[in-house]
Amino acid sequence: MKKIMVPALMTATLAVLASCGGGSGSGSSIPVVPGTPSPSPTPSPSPSPTPSPTPTPTDPNAEPTLLTLTADTTLPGFSGDDGYDRKSTGLVFNTLNYSASADSPVRYDAARRGFTFYFSPVFFRHSEDGAFSLARDNANSTASFSQYYGTAGDNQVRVTQLNPGSSNPTLPLQYCSLVLAKATYVDPTTGAIGVGVEPLSFGLMYDWDKQTLHGSAVYKGILLGLARGQGSNHVYDLDGTVEIDLDYDTSDFTGSIHLTGRDDKSGKVVDLGIIPLKADPPRGTLDYFYSATTAGDQMQSAMAGSKGQEFMGVFDAHMADPQSPSVTMKIAAAFAAKRSELL
Repeated sequence: MKKIMVPALMTATLAVLASCGGGSGSGSSIPVVPGTPSPSPTPSPSPSPTPSPTPTPTDPNAEPTLLTLTADTTLPGFSGDDGYDRKSTGLVFNTLNYSASADSPVRYDAARRGFTFYFSPVFFRHSEDGAFSLARDNANSTASFSQYYGTAGDNQVRVTQLNPGSSNPTLPLQYCSLVLAKATYVDPTTGAIGVGVEPLSFGLMYDWDKQTLHGSAVYKGILLGLARGQGSNHVYDLDGTVEIDLDYDTSDFTGSIHLTGRDDKSGKVVDLGIIPLKADPPRGTLDYFYSATTAGDQMQSAMAGSKGQEFMGVFDAHMADPQSPSVTMKIAAAFAAKRSELL
């Protein structure tokens, strides 16, 4: 098991310790973030807010959130992969095309008050033997997202995590979150670059056996991911939005994913359009939700929170590279959303 240690952060609102865990795959420890961190170099922490409408952690009847867990907890969710190699000229070759899937990619370690992330065996494109550390990149972290970096053998690792908590200005989530991890290896002989990419969503999954929901709801959220295509000189860091309109009584849903890509070399921003979503098919129970996306790919998702307050998932898709239309790109992304309307 590979240990990735994150030191405690020197900010009053960030009482965290590193963690490592058992299980299969590589373990990556990212700290719990109670409250919103202030970006460097001039942090101005404020007292951690009491999540609303969630009861305070001292309430014995309080519903646990990602920030109030007190026991070791496996956090189910979803993970994807989007690895590739790239020549020193920028040309993408040797793409890896694995499908996203339901998983248990994260575990909360109560003793160390940290999350341990388990990446797939194909995440690292080069040997990563030995323990290694991740540190918070204060200069590039924001109130919405925390950035972490480190080395694993000859791989450079960078992790972006949506900060959990009610004070996140982009998307305040209590029960689920999302992560985009990248491992980069540079061949010292050829200069070719191997990149492993893994989008994750995870959280406290809704238990359809304990809670019945009626009516319908609208969930709105964001995504993180990557798009690349064999034979293209362009790789796109993805963000965007997702909307799910869910009927609790039938489990039927419709929705959409709106993708925006930023060329990682030129910085050019391109609108990749909208992918429609529709239950494929309704399952009749509120456990998992599936929709076709493009070219036979799929979105996979589930609700989070005891009353289905949030939504999490991953998806794969294929579409033409807008700057090299003859190239078909593979897209892998994770998303998280919050119930904005209860109808």
